[in-house]
Amino acid sequence: MERELVRFIEHFGLDFEQYGSQRTLGRLFAALLVSEKPLSLQDLATQLSVSKATCSLTVRQAAQAGLVEKVTKPGERKDYYVVPQDVWIRSTVVQLQILTRWQHLAEEGLRVLPADSMSFQRLTDMLRFFRYLDRKLARIADELGEPGASPVKEGWHDPDDPSW
Repeated sequence: MERELVRFIEHFGLDFEQYGSQRTLGRLFAALLVSEKPLSLQDLATQLSVSKATCSLTVRQAAQAGLVEKVTKPGERKDYYVVPQDVWIRSTVVQLQILTRWQHLAEEGLRVLPADSMSFQRLTDMLRFFRYLDRKLARIADELGEPGASPVKEGWHDPDDPSW
């Protein structure tokens, strides 16, 4: 594997780790992201220099997070893995679900805190921010059209980005 590609995969792993996930999960996701073909557990274990058991556990975590999908090849018993075409939509939906849960928690906190406390003000600011995001994201959803529509698949382009 090219040195620059290895560095890219390692950077992905470090980024995942920095935000509370496992480095191996980031590396595995990146390896599949740049792969031109589905990879088996053994392929991934060899490429990432990890045990097949570690790779199996990490693939399971990645699948639960919607980052990878299992595929098969006709006539083979071995499982292979790929990054789903709509992984960006899936991962964004998961993040939005987290923000929705935090919004509900902020609302709960506001019901129990004294209105003149600093913590009440912090939660009020948090809630205002999440409501602001809700409005902005609703506009983006309207631009994309139907729920689940992919800008890449549908030929959508961002008029504010000249590289599209």
